[in-house]
Amino acid sequence: MRAGLAALQQAGYWLGCVTNKFQEPTAALLDIHALAPWFDVVVAGDTLGQMKPAPEPLLHACRALQARQEISNLYIVGGRSSRSRHSRRGWPCRRDRPGR
Repeated sequence: MRAGLAALQQAGYWLGCVTNKFQEPTAALLDIHALAPWFDVVVAGDTLGQMKPAPEPLLHACRALQARQEISNLYIVGGRSSRSRHSRRGWPCRRDRPGR
């Protein structure tokens, strides 16, 4: 995973993490796995008044990264239902399988 994050960063991509986990456990997990430095923005479940599957957390991350959601983003998702939701919205996404 780190090699992929490094390649994206070196290619000039800004990276964000959007999760329904609350900020405190999210920060702890990112720190434990040494992933925190890779992300330019983290949107946790308690960042906004809404959580995924609502689009607001992803749109919030896009605004924070000054990204145009419709053309400049690739969403890496963890499950089939997330991929299905993003695909229906026309958002490009790839499924990541933990442990690979």
